[in-house]
Amino acid sequence: MELLIIISIAFLISGYQVWRCFKYLKKSIRLSHNYNDKIEQGTMKLWEYLFFIIPIRYRDYYDNVGSQGGNFYLTPLVFFFALFGNPLGWIFVVTCMFLSLGGRLFKLVHLIMLRLPFYWGYFVALGIVALSVDGLRKFALNNQQLILLNILLGNLLFFNKGWLPVYPYNHWTKPPSAWFDTPLLKYLEENARGYRVNNLPYPVYHGQINHIKSMGYMGGNHLKEQGIFRGVDRVGAGAYNWFDFLPDSVKLDQYGVKYHIGDRPSNDPKWVKVFDGLWENKNVLDNDLVF
Repeated sequence: MELLIIISIAFLISGYQVWRCFKYLKKSIRLSHNYNDKIEQGTMKLWEYLFFIIPIRYRDYYDNVGSQGGNFYLTPLVFFFALFGNPLGWIFVVTCMFLSLGGRLFKLVHLIMLRLPFYWGYFVALGIVALSVDGLRKFALNNQQLILLNILLGNLLFFNKGWLPVYPYNHWTKPPSAWFDTPLLKYLEENARGYRVNNLPYPVYHGQINHIKSMGYMGGNHLKEQGIFRGVDRVGAGAYNWFDFLPDSVKLDQYGVKYHIGDRPSNDPKWVKVFDGLWENKNVLDNDLVF
């Protein structure tokens, strides 16, 4: 009864967000992804699960699509204690493992899977960690033993430090002001005023901090109509630069791209240099725009 009350409260709190999510999904590209689209974006290989136990990596594995979803090193110690966890937990782990392979099991249920198979590797890791904690309880270790165990685990994890570099995914070498308080961004804050800015650089390419309208979200859950307009692949892409997908045209003007960062995007006279590295599109003069 208590569990039912907890679940009911959770649904009550999250209900509005869930409703808005499904409302967006009907307009997005996600629901049109078929089985081949999903496995094309990323699947695990069964032998790659050895890397959960041994600290070995190869570049294509940890730097490919979805690497954050299945690229884990749990150490042999965690796996050892997981062997003593509740056997029913291994049903969950094995099921997630087979889903991550993108084979027959995933194909059977792919219509209700909004993400690529690779991400089920994340749940494999969570399941093993949960089993490890459950198995550890059965050893009834005292505090001193647990401290030594943590030190041992830390040293085992240390072996993996060089194989999972955080750059460029979590890389801050400057204070925020050095990134967001620049002459370029201050100019755009003052002059873009609701028009789009093409090719915003890392880490400002979404524009929120400086209140600059970016090129819009074009990932794996982008609006279907917008993706067709911009010529983005049906499975999504970063798409921070219009010219990665389409040439200069009236469509770009309709999209409201008033500024471009980088080299001159084309020889069209509509592009006027503001200063080094910034070009203004003189064709965009009003707000009668697409999207």
